[in-house]
Amino acid sequence: MPTDLTGVDLKIERAKEHIDDLERQLAAFDATEPYALIEQDDPENPERFQGIIRINAPIPPSISLVTGDAVHNLRTAFDHLACAAVSSGGGTVTIETAFPISRKPSVPTEQQWYSLVARKVKGAPKPFIKLLLALQPYEGGNHEALWAIDYLDITDKHKLLIEAFSSYAKLMQWVGPVGLGIKPDGHALPLKDGDELFGGPKPNENRKMDVEIEVALGEPGVLAGEPVVPALTDLLQTATAILDTFRKVL
Repeated sequence: MPTDLTGVDLKIERAKEHIDDLERQLAAFDATEPYALIEQDDPENPERFQGIIRINAPIPPSISLVTGDAVHNLRTAFDHLACAAVSSGGGTVTIETAFPISRKPSVPTEQQWYSLVARKVKGAPKPFIKLLLALQPYEGGNHEALWAIDYLDITDKHKLLIEAFSSYAKLMQWVGPVGLGIKPDGHALPLKDGDELFGGPKPNENRKMDVEIEVALGEPGVLAGEPVVPALTDLLQTATAILDTFRKVL
């Protein structure tokens, strides 16, 4: 009889619902024009102009809360998978049972990873354990996305995940009817009211500058500055693909 993975499926579906809700909330927030780009003369150099960000409203706490809920459901989907695997293998689910993800700052040795897997899914079927041993769910590993999900879930227990605007994703320079997209090198997170986004000698031509500002994750490093909905969608897709691999051995 196939292993019952209802809990896994429900958690993934719930994560999708949270991401959809988040997208709606972000669209509503953006419609309030929470930021503006101000072009002005550089107060320290009259021959230079600058573009500064004016933040008119803080990010609503609900956006951070929904982000945390989406991440939590992704993480618990894997714990449900671990518990289902242990039960199907004849083992006993305990408070220690969980999907193993290394939280050490260094890459675990082969023995360290084996010990963690053996402890977290004791009693799971051998094919399941074999797949786990082949994973690299740690920072810098091939399955770093799982580590990122775990990191965000832990972080959400102690503080809100999103606290400020991201750096700008794209700078647009409009000269007449032609728009030229410029990808900036990046800007320090978080953007603060009055931050200079660009500047330079005053141009002679008639031109208008515009930027796209995103609400983004501030951590971990691999996701810092990434717009929150695309980042969560990528994590969801990766998680779903990994879960599908484990389904085949249960």
